[in-house]
Formats: sequence, C-alpha cells, structure tokens
Amino acid sequence: SYATIEFGAFARPLPSPGVDKPIIIFGAGVFIQELLIPFVAVVIVVLLGVFQRRTQLGRAMRAVAFNRVAAGIVGVNVLHVAMFSFALASALGGLAGILVAPVIQASATMGLLLGIKGFAVAIIGGITSAPGVVIAGLLYGIIEKFVDGYISTAAREAVGFSLVIIVLMLFPQGLFGRRELIKV
Repeated sequence: SYATIEFGAFARPLPSPGVDKPIIIFGAGVFIQELLIPFVAVVIVVLLGVFQRRTQLGRAMRAVAFNRVAAGIVGVNVLHVAMFSFALASALGGLAGILVAPVIQASATMGLLLGIKGFAVAIIGGITSAPGVVIAGLLYGIIEKFVDGYISTAAREAVGFSLVIIVLMLFPQGLFGRRELIKV
C-alpha cells in the first residue's frame, strides 16, 4: 500500500506520558493510556446515545439508518445526514487512532488486528446493541490482559477468538443483541 511505501514497514513508537511505566493490577501490567481508552469509549457512547435520542440530527440519522426512503419522504435530507455520519465516523476513527497509536506503535497496518478484534467484540456484544458492544469490549480487554499476564502472550489471541466461537454457539445474536424476526 502507499502508506507502507511512503512511511516504511516498521512500526514507530509515539511518545506519550501514558505508556512510560505500567501499573500492576492483579499481576497484569496496564499502562495509563490503556485505561484511558475504555474511559473515552464509554464517554463517547454515552454522548452519542444522548445525541441520537435528543437532537434533531441524531433522530434523522436513526431514521436514515432504519429506512432511507421513508426518511426522505418525511423531509430528512438523506444526503446531508449520510455525509455527516461518514464525517462523524471518520472523526471517531481518527480519535481511536490517536488513543491507540502510543500503545501499539504507529504503522501502516496498525488497525488490522484492532479491526478484527473490534468485529469479534461486536459479535460478542451483539451487533444491534451499542452499549452491549462497549461492555463486551471492556470484558474482552480485561480477559486479554489477564491471559497475557497469567498464561502467555501467545495464548491471548487464541483465548479471545475462542470467546467468539463460544458466544456464537450459546447466543447466536450476541450477549446483548436482540433476536430479530423477519416475516416473509
């Protein structure tokens, strides 16, 4: 990819006071930056929930997500809402990159494993439940840290992705997702 050609294939550390020295919690080393990430995620989810339920633009976003045609018929400017949604998603993705880069080091492919883990967390939490996904993400991160601290770093990914299989076998819609019935 162009980013790899331009910046090189090697990861680069980014200076941050939050990754100097880990704090030991129940035998697992945790950086302050790693504690900041879930805190910011919870704050953003709460703010987005209030935004979607209390503002006209937030309600328009929900309407467009549910049914674009019906939203357009009742007067919602679907194109503007879609453009705002993409801009908001881009800004949140940029914020996530800023928060995560000091922890995992910046590289052209730094988001690949995080994207896969994010998809796994969305499956575990339930695609239809944003608060469920946040709770699942927090639990997933805590479990990964304990496996990393008590078992091994190599087992961290295996245990994490095994959780996806177990949850899908027991709860096909995720832990907090709603089962949707489609009538034909």
